[in-house]
Amino acid sequence: MSPLQGVLGIAVAFGLVIALVLKRVNYGLALVLGAVILGLFFHLSPVDFLEIASFTLTDQITIQLAVIIALIPVLARSLEDTGLMEGFIKGLKGKLSPRMVVATIPAVFGLLPMMGGALLSAPLIDEEGNKLKLSPEKKTVINLWFRHIWFYASPFSSTLILLSGLTGVNLYSIILVNLATFLFHILSGFFFIIRPITNVKAKSSNVNLKDTLLKGSIPIAVAILSNVAGVPLAVSLVLGIVSAFILGKVKPKDAFKTFRKGFQWKLVAAVLGVMYFRYVIKFAGVDEFIVSFSKSLGIPAYSFITLVPLMFGFLTAHPSASVVMSAPIVTSAFDTVTPAMLSILYVSIVVSYNVSPLHLCLVLTTEYFKPKLKEVYRWLIPLFILDYVVGLLTGFTLISLT
Repeated sequence: MSPLQGVLGIAVAFGLVIALVLKRVNYGLALVLGAVILGLFFHLSPVDFLEIASFTLTDQITIQLAVIIALIPVLARSLEDTGLMEGFIKGLKGKLSPRMVVATIPAVFGLLPMMGGALLSAPLIDEEGNKLKLSPEKKTVINLWFRHIWFYASPFSSTLILLSGLTGVNLYSIILVNLATFLFHILSGFFFIIRPITNVKAKSSNVNLKDTLLKGSIPIAVAILSNVAGVPLAVSLVLGIVSAFILGKVKPKDAFKTFRKGFQWKLVAAVLGVMYFRYVIKFAGVDEFIVSFSKSLGIPAYSFITLVPLMFGFLTAHPSASVVMSAPIVTSAFDTVTPAMLSILYVSIVVSYNVSPLHLCLVLTTEYFKPKLKEVYRWLIPLFILDYVVGLLTGFTLISLT
């Protein structure tokens, strides 16, 4: 196969995936179509496609990822249906000052992995923000900045889970490297966004901490702590869901309804598409071709963990799709892939995704608050650049020490 044919095949396949994702087509389906196009350019036969599909569906990593991604929205739904989340928010309003509440509300809702979730927190921020006389631009920035703090450190982040599953690198080792960026994100948000707000003292409240804040946080704490203790993530999620049902005194019939409403088949289909795309790249030798061709052009290998994911994150505005397209290239470009390398790749995607004008949370939040987008970007771009600098410094420092 000529280099021209390989480059053309990659450009057409990846371009198709990006175009379909931008059209809001389920990205699993988009990746399957992209994989077929890619495979045809790299001379895969119909039998090859079927064999890869069979391998994907029976692969242990695929099955584990599908189960985990299916259970996370069920946990989120259980917190909603039992009223635990509502009680948690009520507890926050009773115990925190208004300016801390506007920051905490989007952070709490950010724990719930759902498309368009920014619209859940926007009305609450609007209510509290009006008390503080915040501008539409400030409300928008607060909703976006604090909603996405968990991207760096949540073990329930589907993008982090995919990155770990695709590369075989422990999830928590990546999170550990991300902690510097995670903490900086929180601190910079507080000092540059929240602290300048004139504080309004909240009236004393008789809200019971046990029935609100503590009770609402138990299911998530159970899931995270059990997983850290060594329990498989899928089982940990089930434990979190069961604890939510127990605390909410949910009857078995209602629990089944929550499972049914929380299960999102599109997410499961997306995981299957993700893994099919990954294995087509692997068995067709696409990743090896990209690396060898790039090296022949003198392109440095470290661009695969910086510029490439940065570009995918901005163009697709879809972090999981960006990880799937970036991770195979990285695993082929380096003999050993370390958590520090993957942290740089991941931070590159998260930063560019957050400032992309196609970012769904940005679109929905600006539609709700009607801010001047230029003013919103004056806040977001410098702050996310600082995030990126911290992520790069942390990652490359650790790389240089190993």
